[in-house]
Amino acid sequence: MAQQAETHVFRGRTEAVPAHRHPNGKGWVADTATVGPNCYVGSEAEVCDQAMVEGRAMVEGIARVRGGACVGGGAVIEGGAGIEGGAQVEGRARVEGMARVGGGAMVWGDDQIRGDAVIRGQAVVGGEARIMGLATIQDPEDCLVLGPIGSRGWYLSVYRTKNGLWATAGCYSGSLKNFLAKVKRHHGSSPNGLAYREAIRFARKLFEIRRQNPKL
Repeated sequence: MAQQAETHVFRGRTEAVPAHRHPNGKGWVADTATVGPNCYVGSEAEVCDQAMVEGRAMVEGIARVRGGACVGGGAVIEGGAGIEGGAQVEGRARVEGMARVGGGAMVWGDDQIRGDAVIRGQAVVGGEARIMGLATIQDPEDCLVLGPIGSRGWYLSVYRTKNGLWATAGCYSGSLKNFLAKVKRHHGSSPNGLAYREAIRFARKLFEIRRQNPKL
């Protein structure tokens, strides 16, 4: 007697489709999706549709990779994060929390995308970017990474959110006003303090130019 094929109802869907458990982690993978043998899909994670997970990428927690999205390299998708559409996440990037990467967006390098951040459209986020909170990045112009800056060699990420421009460096993330206040408390008028203030000044000016000249 032939063995009956396995099926699974993926989250957000109403119908079961042919699927199987990945040997590394036992997470569900649709038969239409592709997951490499060296990848990891945790027991509650899912990969469906025509999505691809390659290299040594890891999908953990209740994270999902779906649509035509591709996750590769040593990227880690965890928490309740979702990668969808035609998005690409490569390198050693980490997407966690309830963050979403979709559309034709690309995330690469050593990026960290956290919180409720949304990366979509034709956005490109790379290098050492740290994107958190309520970020809404839809174009390459919505994010700027400067660095290394300061004694610890951190990279400063300035990006658009639902509440205006936000800055992240190291473990700190907040509005530009609050970021500058923290710089003043911790660095005063030292060379590191001056470097951070000049970086924020440059970022503000650049975003203003971009706002006034959207075709730039």
